Amino acid sequence: MKIPSAWAGFAAALVVGLGLGYAAATALHAPAEDEPAARTAAGEWENVALEVELVAKASEDAAAAEPAKAAPGTGGQGTKKLSLAEVQARLEQLQGMPFSPETDALEQELVDRWAALDPRGAAEYAAQALLQGDGGRLMRKVANAWAKTDPAAASAWAASLDSPLVRDTALREIYRQWSSSDPLAAANSIVSLPFGTSQLVATSAVAANFAETNLAGAVRWLESLPGALQSAALQGVLGRWSMADPSGAARWVLEQSPANLRSQAIRSLASDWAQRDPAATLAYAQSIASPALRGEFMQAALLKYAANDPMGAAAWLSSPQAAPYVDAAIGGVASRWAAFNPGAAAGWATTIGDASLRNKAVSAISRSWAQTSPAQAAQWIGSITDPTTRDAATAAFSTTLARTDPASAAQWAAQISNQADRTRSLTEIVRRWKQMDAVAAAIFVQSSPVIPPELKLRLLR
Repeated sequence: MKIPSAWAGFAAALVVGLGLGYAAATALHAPAEDEPAARTAAGEWENVALEVELVAKASEDAAAAEPAKAAPGTGGQGTKKLSLAEVQARLEQLQGMPFSPETDALEQELVDRWAALDPRGAAEYAAQALLQGDGGRLMRKVANAWAKTDPAAASAWAASLDSPLVRDTALREIYRQWSSSDPLAAANSIVSLPFGTSQLVATSAVAANFAETNLAGAVRWLESLPGALQSAALQGVLGRWSMADPSGAARWVLEQSPANLRSQAIRSLASDWAQRDPAATLAYAQSIASPALRGEFMQAALLKYAANDPMGAAAWLSSPQAAPYVDAAIGGVASRWAAFNPGAAAGWATTIGDASLRNKAVSAISRSWAQTSPAQAAQWIGSITDPTTRDAATAAFSTTLARTDPASAAQWAAQISNQADRTRSLTEIVRRWKQMDAVAAAIFVQSSPVIPPELKLRLLR
């Protein structure tokens, strides 16, 4: 915003003279020769005053004589005594100003004050700001403040909103705050919300706080919920339970009868527990009687272990106790390691003695590496001396590359030495290529010397 030159010195003097009382005198007794310029600039004074108000406030007498000079924009002290009308007027003035850290801070202070005076009105203002792209910062602030004074009214207002974005943002913050002070009341109120997403959002927001203050009550509440709401609450409750008593939480999880709920609970609990103590999680998994549940629990724990410490997870897979699970887990561990350090993962994978396990590992690494750095992946594949291992890596690389570069992918697949693997990869790549460029795919098939005539006929159909 451009400040008229005749008023630039005036604004600076106003700021500097705040502590000395000079601002009011300057505003009321400007030199006579400056008066014409001042009158010319009067229409723009409000914008200038708004910039100045971020750091200074003139006296009440000066404010009565000229356009209002607002409270400071930092520290919150200047907004705490504003009336509702003053808050709304200053927010309206802010709309014409460019965004800056100072205007952002001032807007938040003003909305804080509005929420204290009129939470519904402040919430409606914040809802509009969210729809206009503010990211929800004001909506979360207002919803939190309203939930501290009247959470039932706040949740009723939020649930009535038409915009799913605004509704869910508000409900999530309201129920987080409500459940931090009275989780049982918050949980009991969820049935009053409209069926569907509103209840799911509120349930998810309540779960962790409920379990934090009353774990036994939270578990009873979780067990009483219908399927969709139970799924929404599951992670929050199990997350707290696994910190307090992971073995007890695991026993509860394994006793759940709906298979889909049990699987979700196993993934959630095993992941949370392995995040903190992978050795204890894996040891517990080995004690599970059911082979199917044991494998499911182990798989979830190993994936989290590999995400946090891929070298540790890979080392565990080489231990004797890992033998029953290594076949199912090695691809996931290799892929997670490759996401962190594909070169190190590749070095480990190519040293695996068992050919089947080695091929699974190199295939997973090749797929991961092809997505992040295909040139480096190609260089690595070219360095592999064992034909079977190189074929496995090439097949995985080529089918992954086909998503973005089917021509190069087909050239790579044609290099696979094993005929069955080559046919399988070429068939998948050409099928995808035909969807992107049927003419180019047909030309490749017809001219390729490694594709037998009967396969060419099949691929050209």
